[in-house]
Order: sequence, then C-alpha cells, then structure tokens
Amino acid sequence: MNRSRRTAFLILSCDAYSGLWDAHFRCLNKYWADCPFPKYILTNNKDFDRPGIQTIKVGEDVTWSANLLKALQLLKQEYNYVLVTFDDLFLVEKVNSRRLDTVLDSFHSLDGQFLQLIKWYNRPRKVNDHLGLVEKHSLYRPNCVFTLWNISVLEGLLMPEENAWEFEKKGSARSDNYEGFYVVLKTVFNYRNTVITGRIVPKDARLFGLVNSGKLKVMTLRESIHFRLRYWAFSLFLVLIPHKWQISAAAIKNHVLGRSV
Repeated sequence: MNRSRRTAFLILSCDAYSGLWDAHFRCLNKYWADCPFPKYILTNNKDFDRPGIQTIKVGEDVTWSANLLKALQLLKQEYNYVLVTFDDLFLVEKVNSRRLDTVLDSFHSLDGQFLQLIKWYNRPRKVNDHLGLVEKHSLYRPNCVFTLWNISVLEGLLMPEENAWEFEKKGSARSDNYEGFYVVLKTVFNYRNTVITGRIVPKDARLFGLVNSGKLKVMTLRESIHFRLRYWAFSLFLVLIPHKWQISAAAIKNHVLGRSV
C-alpha cells in the first residue's frame, strides 16, 4: 500500500456503549470480512479483547471532539487517512470491496480530503462516474458516518469543546475553508442506525440481540413514534427547501424552536 494513502478504520465509541460492541463486530465480520484496513475502536478505559481489533483508550470523557482528537494524535503517527464510523451503525449488506477500491482510487486521484461513503441527502454535483462534490455551504458537510478523512483536515476542523452534533453543525462553516469534499454516487456501506438519542430502536433490539445491552435501554413506543415524526419532518425539509437556503432555514428554525433540524 502506498505510504501516502495509509488508512486506519476507526469505530467511535465509549464505555457506556460497550453493550453494542459484540453485535457491531459480528455484523462487521459478516458483511465486510475482507476489510483491508487495520481496525481500531475508541473507548474510555475499557479494553475490547477481540482478534484484529486494537483499542485506543482516551480516558474519561471530556467531549466527543476532544476524545477523537486524542485518537487522531496516535493514528497520525502511522496513517494519513482514517475511515470513521460509529458503534451504533450496524452493517446489514455485504460491502462490495471491488467497488470501494474503485471509489478510493478515484478519490485519491482528485487529491480528496473527505469522502462520504453513503449517498448524500442532496443531489451532489457529479464529478465522474463514481463521485459527486459536496459543495460548500452544505448542511452537515463534515460528519463521521462512514466517511474517509485526511487526518490533518479532520484535526483542523475539530474544536475540543464540541460534541458530535456541534461538530456537524458548526464544523460545516469551518469546512468551507477546504476543497476536496466528495460523496459517492452509489452507497458503499448499507447500515442500520440502532441507537437514537441514547435509546435502542425496538426493531434493532430484536434483530441484533440488543435487548440486554448494559446501560442502553430500548425505546418506548412513544419515543419511537416521536423519532419517526421528526425524521419524516427532516426528510420533508430537505425535499422542499432548496439547497442554497437550507442552512439559513435551519438556523431560523433552531432559533425559533431551540432544537436541531
């Protein structure tokens, strides 16, 4: 592998979510058994004793961004890129590694800095047969949901005081200082988001055997309905509001309602 493109695969987690780890890696091994990247998991103080997985312990929680910065400090000693995802995002379909290789070759040929490996919610500007451009002033332009990052760029965007939601929101404006943000035109990683606002989605609790997952509890019916309504409202927002107005509209909405989109 070219040294300039050395990549680590990092699962972002914490000790409170350790009840997800076994199920997460069962899915990973089932659907991406030929993952070519060294695999790491970010924790606080717990070890994860599983062959092929290295644990990065960052100590007690400070903030989400501060924890990630500590991990990147270690990884950048050996790697230039990091593929990141979250512990509650479970693969549900086999990863097409050949297509992933093609996508990554295209990304590196463009000297890319960020690559979203799931389809973008807005229609991107097509660059080639595999990639689209995530334009500046886009909502959630930087994120860690199956994304490949130039480690230096990710470090430059992280603010130690921010949580993950603040990074996606406030980091969008900071990311406008960077070129080379791309997205696949066809999803590479198909997954289910098993935990929403700290609660396990009932269907996923049954599907992945997460009913007894330590500190994590399963959503009540009321919580599940509330989440679905907010999700549909957000999807409608993305469909109805033109791309160029989305950030302004979201800011007004947050100011009036005092919560995220």
